[in-house]
Amino acid sequence: VRARSALADRPWVWPRTSRVEDFRCQVTQMVRMAKCLSNADGHRRVILLLGAPGAGKTATCREFCNHFSGPGRLFGGRVLFLQSQVLRGAANTAGGSMEDFLRQALTEISTTVQGQGLSLLVIDDLHIFQEVEKHELRLALEGALRLLESLRVLLTSRCALGGGWDSLEHSKIVLEELATLPSEDAAELFQRRCARQLYKEDFEAQPCNGTPRQALNVSSAHQLLLQSQLLKILDGVPGRIVGAAALVNS
Repeated sequence: VRARSALADRPWVWPRTSRVEDFRCQVTQMVRMAKCLSNADGHRRVILLLGAPGAGKTATCREFCNHFSGPGRLFGGRVLFLQSQVLRGAANTAGGSMEDFLRQALTEISTTVQGQGLSLLVIDDLHIFQEVEKHELRLALEGALRLLESLRVLLTSRCALGGGWDSLEHSKIVLEELATLPSEDAAELFQRRCARQLYKEDFEAQPCNGTPRQALNVSSAHQLLLQSQLLKILDGVPGRIVGAAALVNS
């Protein structure tokens, strides 16, 4: 009952999350993840998506769910997306361990999706958990995978989990390193997130003060960005790119 009430208070069940603005990804990577989770042999039911801060782990999961939870698609609306911080808080509110809370919640959910096709559980930001919490989570996930054969799991973390997280319930955990954006996409994202037009002087080491600035068209600004040291420093990490673009002032 406690798990049910805690779930009811939180908009976890997809698709209550909005689309990601200016999302960029490696399409081949998303397709590869979907193929992995759709396998019929049951030996690859879990993916661990790894990436540095700002690499786009949460955004990738959200867009993955948006695409593959549509009617008639791989998970057909049967997706539960949990932020680790929210999961921790819900377990505390329910007054038990994370293992007990998650086990009860997933048991209840499994009764509604049994026999309807593949279901997906996403747990984002596992790196915030303490070792005890990771152990509780592992036990709960193994129980859920044992209970529901059609369940697939997508986890995210900034680093490999270690401590025996190479498999869950006889299912190998497939490691997927989140790819950085190629230069073309990185430059386009930077331009879209700038609050103003870019000028030639933005790319000069010592711009001339007091002289009229030379506005650049989209194509020219794009080419200068591709050649700039800034793009190399940002290294194709979406979070860094968006943050740097926000600093472009008038």
